[in-house]
Amino acid sequence: LFLSIVESGIERYIPNHKRDRLQPAIDYIHSKYTGEIISIEQLSKMCGITPEYFRKIFKVFYGVSPIKYINNLKITRAKELLELQLHSVTEVALQSGYTEMAHFSREFKKATNLCPSEYMKQNLQKSKKNINKNFAFYSIALLTSTFALGILIPKVQYLIGKKMIIKSIELSNFRNYESLNF
Repeated sequence: LFLSIVESGIERYIPNHKRDRLQPAIDYIHSKYTGEIISIEQLSKMCGITPEYFRKIFKVFYGVSPIKYINNLKITRAKELLELQLHSVTEVALQSGYTEMAHFSREFKKATNLCPSEYMKQNLQKSKKNINKNFAFYSIALLTSTFALGILIPKVQYLIGKKMIIKSIELSNFRNYESLNF
């Protein structure tokens, strides 16, 4: 089988076995990107090819250089951790594979146009809005399904004309709901 790649408007065919040759490096990157510094020389050795050829075919298949690919993984991980809001920015940097805060902040800002703390604050505001929206939605859904299923709430309110009548119903007395007169 051949993989068709469009590059600069010219269609090229590249055999799948070349992509398969990169698999050991891809597996290694995904397992180690947060814990150690990964070099092109190290990755190319795993694949049994020269660093130059490794860079060339990596870019053809993944659209970015190997270093950019690793940085994208780190930034994606950092964004996920910042959105969880369970860790400080420093902890997020370390857990994402960065050893220097300045480098992390610079790379993060380059990728997102926000510094990590701004990103965290922005997502906190989004989270609060989503929680409020979800709470309202699920509250309505719960009430609707509660009544649709015939499950009663201890106090049921009815609007009759312009008067509000609150009728309390004990769940223990609710054995035969057809006999209740509302």
